[in-house]
Amino acid sequence: MHRRTLLQTGFLLGAAFAARPGFAAPLPGTARINAVLAAMRVRFPEVIDAPERFRLQIEYSYPDRNGWHHESYRQNAEWTAPASTVKLPIAMLALHRLAQLKLPRSTQLKVLSPPECAAQAAELAEFEPLARTLERMLIVSDNGAFNRLYEFVGGDRVPSLLRRFGFSNAKLQARLGACTPEENRRGRGVALADATGTLIWQDATAPEILVIAPAAGGRSTKVGNAYLDFNENLIAGPKDFQYSNHWTISDAHALTLAIAGVKTHPLWSALSVDDQQFLRATLMKLPREAGFNEAEYPDAWGKFLAFGDQKGRMPDTLRCANKIGEAYGFLLDSAWLMRLPKALPGQAKMPPAMAKSCIVSAVIYVNSDGVLNDDQYDYETLGVPFLAELGRRFLALA
Repeated sequence: MHRRTLLQTGFLLGAAFAARPGFAAPLPGTARINAVLAAMRVRFPEVIDAPERFRLQIEYSYPDRNGWHHESYRQNAEWTAPASTVKLPIAMLALHRLAQLKLPRSTQLKVLSPPECAAQAAELAEFEPLARTLERMLIVSDNGAFNRLYEFVGGDRVPSLLRRFGFSNAKLQARLGACTPEENRRGRGVALADATGTLIWQDATAPEILVIAPAAGGRSTKVGNAYLDFNENLIAGPKDFQYSNHWTISDAHALTLAIAGVKTHPLWSALSVDDQQFLRATLMKLPREAGFNEAEYPDAWGKFLAFGDQKGRMPDTLRCANKIGEAYGFLLDSAWLMRLPKALPGQAKMPPAMAKSCIVSAVIYVNSDGVLNDDQYDYETLGVPFLAELGRRFLALA
């Protein structure tokens, strides 16, 4: 699909679904989820028969003539590493802060004295337009882009902002990279320049960030039976993630519902309509549509649900606005999936308002050797195929 057509599709779909009724009363049980999992048991019996081993969790929302309904499966049963799913709330908080400063998305940002432990530390010290940083972070899940925006929002501000916008149990307290909790306690200053490169604002303050891990809802934050530390020493026993980021599939699902226009959310509502449209369109873009090399970033990149195990280009009849996560054997995806009917021969493409859609958020842990940080995970053989089929089966019910 042409990039301009894709952007129009995102805007029209958002408007179409925003006009639909809100949530109807929740249906009892998990009838649709159970039916889908039962059908998937033929191919994935080990996951279906031992969901606790794979830390499987699913949130599923779908419409019918009476409104939108919600089902959940093993909701927040175990702690899960959120990985790159934390990039979506940081993107929203960055847009919110940019609006507070009354600056456009073309504003350029750099980090002053970025910590060496952070991913892509050297690149953080160079100016980049915030719009492009957001694209890199959300479309190809660039870790350096997250660190850049994390410093812009301010690690010292993030806790109060999360509480303000309704995420009382979430905690974004760690850069992406190899930073220790002690290193994450110190923030970094940032500088802003206009589109021409002229410096317009600079704050060299390095704030102290109070890092206090939440109770994680009473769930253990210890995972695995051994792990490699930052020096690649094998440490016996589980890795404790108490000082990592805490962001659940339910948190991610709430934002995806808002992006789809199904249910309001304070953080989404705090953004301007223009920023909402930009964010929705960005999440819907495929890498090649944002100028990334298709050989390095194929259409399946970052689209686990419904398409992650496929080759070639995504068909025009499938659209997906989502954010994935991948780390320590955890695979996560929170997606607004849309299925457009095929046009008849000689007809124009079907209008996006006729799309069938559902919203699916899921996590699976695939680490058969139980060792973390060894890069020996079952992503391609089990995790991605499972999520891809899960998304296709839910979308088929729409």
